[in-house]
Parts: sequence; structure tokens; C-alpha cells
Amino acid sequence: MIRIIAGTLRGRKLEVPPSKITRPTTDRVRESMFNLLESYMASQGISFEDVTVLDVFAGSGALGFEALSRGAQQVTFFDPAPPALKILQHNAAHLQCERSQVKIQRVDTTKPPKARQAIGLIFMDPPYSKGFLRPTYEALLKKGWVNDTTILVFETSDQEELPPFFDDKIKIQRTYGSTIVRILGG
Repeated sequence: MIRIIAGTLRGRKLEVPPSKITRPTTDRVRESMFNLLESYMASQGISFEDVTVLDVFAGSGALGFEALSRGAQQVTFFDPAPPALKILQHNAAHLQCERSQVKIQRVDTTKPPKARQAIGLIFMDPPYSKGFLRPTYEALLKKGWVNDTTILVFETSDQEELPPFFDDKIKIQRTYGSTIVRILGG
């Protein structure tokens, strides 16, 4: 189990899918990630209340539920694995999230559905070293999930390089053990 770090759901526990399906972000890394993200968003005059959120490769949904706890009005969760989707539904019910706040979708992340509008904040925490980051980003961009104002948060292994076209968009980068967190802005 992992827990929500801050906000209205602080301290609430989340179930996690089996380890062979997901690799949950540790509480320490998630707390640091959100501290960096809140600081960056504040510097841009943005708060969680101002953005819709997409949690790609959601797993337990810890990143999306953390954003919801901190004031995000709506979070969409993408995951391709049925066991993860079942855990996401359980966690949403356990946290007593309103239907209007949470959308859970089984999605091949390289073939997302067309977006109604671009998302303000996207978390991407793909399986490490599997090559999902670039094709997923390109698919989200093509289907209208990403625009010039979208904030992206990537969590990757320290062995993974981002494609060069991201270099000028990286606003914050921190390493936590073998994990790198990057916050990218328009």
C-alpha cells in the first residue's frame, strides 16, 4: 500500500497492482515531485484547481489521486492492464471520488482516443526502459491531449534519455536514486 501525501485525502491509503504489472512511485519521490511541481506551477501563476489532469500508465493512480487531493477538478487515468484498472476503480471508490472527478480508461497508450480538449497537466510514468515515452507523447500530441501550455511530468529510469526535442522544454530535473523526475513546460 501507498498513501496520499497532502491535501484533502492526505494519509488515505491506496491499493497497488501486483509488482509484475506496475512499479509504484515511492512516497518520497512523489512528495518531492509534487513539491517541485507546485513550485513550478506557482511560478507560472497556475494551481491544481486550474488544471485537468491525465495520469498515463496510471497503475494505482497515485499521481492522479494526489493531484485530485490537492485540488484538481478532474483526473483521467489511462492504463492498458485490466488488473491495474480494477485497482484504479477500487481506489476511486475507496477515496469516495465523484464520477465527475475521475475517468478510468483501458487505453493502449500509443493509441489514445481523441481528446475533447488539451489537458493542463500530464503525468507519464511508463515502465522503465521499454521505449514507451516518445511514442506515447507523440500519440497524445497527435490526438489533441497536449498543447503549448500543457505541463508534462515524466518519471523515468536514470538509464533513459529523453528524445532531444524535449531538451528546451525541461524546466526542472531531479534524480532520486535510480529515478529521474522531469517537469516540462511550454
